[in-house]
Amino acid sequence: MIEEKIPLGINLKTKKPFNVIIADNPNMDRQLLKRFLLQENFNVISEAATQNEALDYIKDNASVSQILFFNVTMNGDSCSTIVKEMKQIAPHLIIIAIGSNPGKTIIQDLLALKISSLLLKPISKNKLNEKLAQLLNRRDLIDIQTAYQTSYINLTEIKIPPIPTIMLKIINFDTSNSVAGSSELEKLVGPDKSLSTSILRIANSSFYGRSGSIKSLKDAITLLGIKTVKNLVILQFTKKMGSSFKNETLSLYMHRLPIVSALVALDLSAPLGVKSLKEDLFLTSLLRKIGMVVLAQNFTQKYMDVLKILSITDRNLHKVEKEVFNTNSIELGIKVFKLWNLPDLFQDIVAKQNFTIEEIPNLTDYDKVTRMAEIISKRIMELHFTEEETQLEIELFKAYNADPSVQEKFNLEYYDTLKDHPFLSVE
Repeated sequence: MIEEKIPLGINLKTKKPFNVIIADNPNMDRQLLKRFLLQENFNVISEAATQNEALDYIKDNASVSQILFFNVTMNGDSCSTIVKEMKQIAPHLIIIAIGSNPGKTIIQDLLALKISSLLLKPISKNKLNEKLAQLLNRRDLIDIQTAYQTSYINLTEIKIPPIPTIMLKIINFDTSNSVAGSSELEKLVGPDKSLSTSILRIANSSFYGRSGSIKSLKDAITLLGIKTVKNLVILQFTKKMGSSFKNETLSLYMHRLPIVSALVALDLSAPLGVKSLKEDLFLTSLLRKIGMVVLAQNFTQKYMDVLKILSITDRNLHKVEKEVFNTNSIELGIKVFKLWNLPDLFQDIVAKQNFTIEEIPNLTDYDKVTRMAEIISKRIMELHFTEEETQLEIELFKAYNADPSVQEKFNLEYYDTLKDHPFLSVE
């Protein structure tokens, strides 16, 4: 007989529903959140349209208040002041801050007050359930037993795909001489009909405004520039590596996330004052997760279990990989780049990709910007990222003395614009 799973909204200790307060405006958002919660058997005991209404309710009902969803962008008194008072009245209260695009100052203040979590709008049911399962320690809601049976992986036994000769030549291609470089690049790419077709299609896309007027590879390279074409060739290779993943979650992490991260890195380079590095930032962002891709190719189902574990916990990816495989994507990525004989820059960035806030002053721009790009990409794609990554993003922007408007630019609206970029649909 299969044991029936206890709904997420039921307290495993008391066997009673958790009491929830929703403080959000507009009403439509509040009702949608309420519907999601009721579907999981939570008990919504109060709804508030302002921060002060929620505070007044908690003052009168502190003993029964257990979970609070609190829109940090609503009108009212200082958000941090109200949260501080709430925590004094009900220190046991699980406070989940919600908002469409909370500013950096608000996030810093809330993290300092040690709120339970931050949930960005729009809120989906899956994202909500993952966050609540993590906060309520409901690991029973996914099957992770298999994942935690450590597989002692021998790195020499993992199948690593060979790097095509053209890919290796393109990575090491000197783009400094635009005239001679264009001709040499045409000679390299021309024999590969698939690559040539892809480059022509991109050149004729609405993004570049030529709409069918580019007829030859030479003209396409002239229009796009040799640096962009170099990026396209490498992007094509990574796309082929990720095409084997039919699962939507794996495809998001192994294919779409690296591309979005690379495009974000490009857009970060100018405001952070590292525009001269933008081409290398694109390539390193695109390739720095190659160990993750190879690990998932060799152990697809088990890697899906790893991603499930991350979705309901606040744990570090590489530590979970180590527990499950006795190796991780950093160690494997270094091995891949050594086998492919890529420049040391790639190996260095892979080796340092798990750095902490304390290590920021000693890192290169490559390390910092590629990590920023990945965290931003997870946030705007609404993929799971940890509280540590939230704080890390803030501290990295601080390290560059970036204007607050720079960080605020990278939001859901920015991602909607990015979706039209031809690199995200490259064939």
